[in-house]
Amino acid sequence: MIPKASVLWIDDEVRSDDASVQFLRSEGFSVVAAGSARHGIECAAFTQFDIVLLDLRLPDICGLEIIPELRRITGGASIAILTGFASLDTAVEAAKLGASRVFSKPLIGEELLRVVAALRQGEVRAHVSEDLAGPASSHSVINVLIRACKSLQPRETALRILATALTDPTLSAFGFGAHAMAFRSIATSDGSGCMDEVERLSERLDQAQTGLGRRVNTILASLDSERTFATAREIASLAELSPGRMTRELQAVSGRTFRTWRTLLRVRLAITSVASSGEQIAQIAYQCGYEHLSQFDRDFAKCFGLSPRMFRRLLHGEIRPVR
Repeated sequence: MIPKASVLWIDDEVRSDDASVQFLRSEGFSVVAAGSARHGIECAAFTQFDIVLLDLRLPDICGLEIIPELRRITGGASIAILTGFASLDTAVEAAKLGASRVFSKPLIGEELLRVVAALRQGEVRAHVSEDLAGPASSHSVINVLIRACKSLQPRETALRILATALTDPTLSAFGFGAHAMAFRSIATSDGSGCMDEVERLSERLDQAQTGLGRRVNTILASLDSERTFATAREIASLAELSPGRMTRELQAVSGRTFRTWRTLLRVRLAITSVASSGEQIAQIAYQCGYEHLSQFDRDFAKCFGLSPRMFRRLLHGEIRPVR
């Protein structure tokens, strides 16, 4: 039998006497309906809930914006977005903010029951970081990737999630490199090892939190952005290391040489512009200091396993990547 749980349903189209609410109650769930974000927060402040079903488009505010407050108030409640406007970007953003999952509306009858029961049992709960500024925060994407690997199209879905993460400017240099390595491995394979690659990504992010990992993060932070054309000697000097020791530490922690990191972070300067659908690839390359488009194409493919144009089309759902 499904365990009884308390549900807060925040949706301006759902009322206490609706059939879906009555159906959940008949199955043993306690359900409170709130028609706005403000009403939902007030309910959460006075009653303990196990599950929160949250509409994306509320009359007073976007549902995503109140997820942090709901997490703070409810503590261990599972929060799920129910929306008629679901997208990959919404799923990633919701996971970063702390939601368990995004579901497309409408959910009715047995399908609604399965979702609520699964949330209650913790089967789709994602434990994510609230702070996205450092490398440990990259774990916020791991849970989304794990679910992607269990989907009908694991390779394509995982690549789009990773591509979205790679365009996040708050991702640390080490985190960017770890995500890029996972992206390239999945993009150049048949996708059968998708879950293994996600596990390796998680291990790399954990390694970044060790003492040596933090020092490598400092080195890479110096190399990132404007200093991507600096020499190994210049970066080593900033880190107060010899060039040889710096190179050994980079290799030991990340598996990449200084030259490879410099190329990767140079390409990173272009990743957000490449992801947009408006600007010409050639113009992006020149803005990042490349004299020849062909060299930019080679560097990009070396880092991600796809050309800039294929990366852009993949992110916008226009193609399926091919080996």
